[in-house]
Amino acid sequence: MRRRDLLIAALAIGTAAAFPRVARLFGARWEFEPIANLPRFRAVRQDARASGNIALIGLERADPHEMALRASVVEAPCPALFAPAAGDGAVPVAAFTDYYCAFCPQVSDRLIGLRDEGAPIRIRWHEWPILGPRSVVASRAALAAAEQTGHEALHRYLMRTHLPPGPAALRRLAERFDLDEDRFLSDMESEAVTGQLDRSTAIAAVFGFIGTPSLVIGRTAVMGDVSKQSLLDLIGIEQEMAGSDPIC
Repeated sequence: MRRRDLLIAALAIGTAAAFPRVARLFGARWEFEPIANLPRFRAVRQDARASGNIALIGLERADPHEMALRASVVEAPCPALFAPAAGDGAVPVAAFTDYYCAFCPQVSDRLIGLRDEGAPIRIRWHEWPILGPRSVVASRAALAAAEQTGHEALHRYLMRTHLPPGPAALRRLAERFDLDEDRFLSDMESEAVTGQLDRSTAIAAVFGFIGTPSLVIGRTAVMGDVSKQSLLDLIGIEQEMAGSDPIC
């Protein structure tokens, strides 16, 4: 076989081997746009792949404390979003949810399901109670539970079961999850929990989120009711990119 034919054959084999990866990267026709002040991150164009199903909030002017928090997020977005890197090769996912958001339970279930099925993701939940006082109470309860036994069990419960009002309901919730009731109620009002809520609010503002659910998957922000296949697409794209250019 002549040298030119060998080169053509090698090119054909290489193209065939690379095609699945190229198709994953570009076949879904994702459209991205830059995020101001965050050169390493981008957002999915809202008419591209994310559903319009999103619980919206009003936009409010930030006070000096909020502005300082936003500045710290811009300076170091990865720790704010994902906490310290685990070094496990997983794609980090930051999920911003509200327990009274109509679309958050299914997105939450999809993320947990994908992880439990072996998808290479590491989820960090951000409580972002934007839909009123009941949302705030539920978010504080989830964060207070995290101070004792972990966050996810109560997170999953509250996504499907709305809390009745009043301290008696909170004590029943603590009993259900085998929490120290007095500590649980105290932690709900603690500065630590308030600080976590404030920081998640600041991160959401920096990324331009206007409602829940909102996600940052690797370097890509997306809002709305994201389907399982779309999540898999974005995880695959981020995994490919991380091989040569880790985000965090």
